[in-house]
Amino acid sequence: METAVKLLSNFLKNKDWQTLNKYGRIIGLLLYYILRSRRSVVAKNLEITTGKSNKKLQKSVFKNNFASFMEIFFAPKINEQFIVNNVEIDNEKDIREFIRKNKKFVLVSAHIGSWELAPPIVSKVFKTRIAVIGRRIKNPHVDSLVAELRSSGKVEYLHHRNITGNIYEYLENNVPIGVLLDHSATKKDSIYVDFFGLRTTFNAGIPAICIRKNIPALICFCIRESGRIKLISYPPVYPDSKLKLKSRVRMFAKEINTIYEDIIKKYPDQWLMLHKRFKRLEQSDGKKTDSIYRS
Repeated sequence: METAVKLLSNFLKNKDWQTLNKYGRIIGLLLYYILRSRRSVVAKNLEITTGKSNKKLQKSVFKNNFASFMEIFFAPKINEQFIVNNVEIDNEKDIREFIRKNKKFVLVSAHIGSWELAPPIVSKVFKTRIAVIGRRIKNPHVDSLVAELRSSGKVEYLHHRNITGNIYEYLENNVPIGVLLDHSATKKDSIYVDFFGLRTTFNAGIPAICIRKNIPALICFCIRESGRIKLISYPPVYPDSKLKLKSRVRMFAKEINTIYEDIIKKYPDQWLMLHKRFKRLEQSDGKKTDSIYRS
């Protein structure tokens, strides 16, 4: 397994961004026809987020999602020339002003568009270190490869379990923490917050840290648009000091979800619809359910 992973990664590391995107889209289209159960997950997620689901949109989701997966092999090669030729930055002046004023902050994005390229692009453009957090992958060889690909230049990679102390240390050294908070969270890590009209899980860890340290979240996404990448930013989210602690955490999460809803509605086929985002729900009577994806 280790040899196979190395051979495949060495082959893909040598490809340019456009080629990796092409490979991903071809693989995605093939898997659309093969992965019937995952196709039904995409259909349900599209119904929830857009109110519609058709084969054309479902195919576009598969192609975009696998293009996103393939882009991780290009992440270490992000440089100034690539950014000049391929990246458009929305509200660059506002982002620079935010970073100048806020030495401590979290960088929040989502599994949408070129999410694997967002940390190195932001790091290169704004000349800042970033410590990104990701889930550990069960296969140790794949996990090691992902950690290697996500750690390049001024970008450092952390596994998500038992790292609160590391997060505080990075923040104290004015190193922003990069996180994707749009995935479903486990019961012990989460609170329930409205998302596309459903009360579903939201990982409470980062919002709680932001509240305790009184630091804001800068929200950015890298979207593929017309053969280029567009870095889109939203107004920062700040803790509301007027609310009680639990209410502040919930409000912080709710504001992030509102931004997620907006970007997903604009680019639904670029969001990771393959993921069972709504598998844990809280009903109006307070009871929990996990049956939304059952046929």
